[in-house]
Amino acid sequence: MTNEYIKYIQPRAYINALSKRFWFIHSLGLVKPFLPDWLKCNKKHLKHILGKSGYLHVYNIIISSSHNEKEMTLKLANFFSQCGLPDLAAYAYEAYLTFEKNDPNLHIYLQTLMYTSPDIFDHKYIFDAHTKWGKTLVRTPKYMDYPNALTSDRKLKIGYTCHFVTNSTSSTLLLPILKSHNRNKVEIFMYSDQDASQTPDNIRKYAEHWRDTQHLNDDDFCDLIRSDQIDILLELNGHCATNRYRALTRKPAPIQISYYNYSSTSGVPEIDYILVGEEVGIDNLQPYYSETIYHKKGIIIATPISDHFPPVSPPPFLKNGYITFGSFGQAHKVSHKQIQLWCEVLKKVSNSRFYMKANALDCEVVRSVFMNHFINSGIDSHRIILEGGSDYETLLNCYSKLDITLDTYPFGGGTTPIESIIQGVPVITLVGERFCSWHGYNNMHNIGHDEFIAQSSEEFVNKAVNLANDKNKLADYRRTLRSSLANSPRGDMKRFINELEEAYTDMWNTYIESVKTSM
Repeated sequence: MTNEYIKYIQPRAYINALSKRFWFIHSLGLVKPFLPDWLKCNKKHLKHILGKSGYLHVYNIIISSSHNEKEMTLKLANFFSQCGLPDLAAYAYEAYLTFEKNDPNLHIYLQTLMYTSPDIFDHKYIFDAHTKWGKTLVRTPKYMDYPNALTSDRKLKIGYTCHFVTNSTSSTLLLPILKSHNRNKVEIFMYSDQDASQTPDNIRKYAEHWRDTQHLNDDDFCDLIRSDQIDILLELNGHCATNRYRALTRKPAPIQISYYNYSSTSGVPEIDYILVGEEVGIDNLQPYYSETIYHKKGIIIATPISDHFPPVSPPPFLKNGYITFGSFGQAHKVSHKQIQLWCEVLKKVSNSRFYMKANALDCEVVRSVFMNHFINSGIDSHRIILEGGSDYETLLNCYSKLDITLDTYPFGGGTTPIESIIQGVPVITLVGERFCSWHGYNNMHNIGHDEFIAQSSEEFVNKAVNLANDKNKLADYRRTLRSSLANSPRGDMKRFINELEEAYTDMWNTYIESVKTSM
């Protein structure tokens, strides 16, 4: 590692403690050349954590890339990020960035992994990493004036930019928002960065103006925003490989907002607000956000129940004779530490099973490493079901095999817990300090089921175990959870849209006042 990199990571006061708890992180971050020593000194540890198949895979990566440390580091980082080792993956990505300091995608992967490791990456570290990355995006010149009429008695032009407009998540969450806006109050522009051929004509009608922008560079994108005279522009991609953060550093719209697929600060100071609901308790984290945290009236997002959700099935314990816990979220949100917590539940519920389904589990080696995590945590392999990805309809039907969903922590599920609730499967979730640790709370609180929310690991285990032992309650939830959501604020799209548009109006009026004050 370079001296600059060592200086970058050493000031963390807890680095010595981490070297004991995470042997691999210490060696990865501080030993040069790290890979030969890491392989030699930690062979037993690697075999224990990864299992035979995973260890051989790592060994093959090292051997095949032995003369290219840069390539080796990236391959290992990608592998670890998919098999429950986010701490090691994050440090490997940090190491890789010493070779490719300006790789925007690698910064994004690293930031996402930081969310899953609160014991290592604290609020300040994550904020510094995001803002440091944000500075690398800056483009000039920045727009300083706008042709938009400074009046509050007209329809506001609202722009949304996203590259996954019609996937399963957006079908459930985003498209209903576009469709439900009050056209007497706002004029909607959708800037779609997905393949234009993937957008059906009927979906395009959800916005008055549908722009296919996937082929536009950032400067041309900004010119289009300016030409459309957008008043408020919302970046919905979040820290994905495809986003418009670089364009937003030029400030093409007077008001710019981070919303939808977000889990922390954007790190882009030209974004004015991060938009959340009243229920999101992160005001104490404002010093670690480059945006102003704006609490709209009411909830963070609504979810009307669409026709693509299959009928609710009977609880599987009636047929199986045992409880099946599970998680259908993304694998990068699952760490070996999370699995240890899940296994504490399994140990206290006799003969129970755990069903994990994720796209990353398509890979046989990744499946073997995850299985090894469960075995290392004291659970026999016959109690674990690991399954790869599938189409959305198949995924939803797989909830018929679950009795209880156990949420991920500290990076909680967003859409997955709501899908579970709609299919009648209760979700036990653990709330934490981070915004991404409030996802489960938002979901459960907004449908009126605070009994699913745990404030500690011990309470998480106890709630899951107690629910598993109450078969009558499980059966009752199966019958009523879908209607609970439909009849809650979470299911009230009209109310949500009214409150969202009120927030836009408030932001716009605040902007008008700021401009007049500065004149």
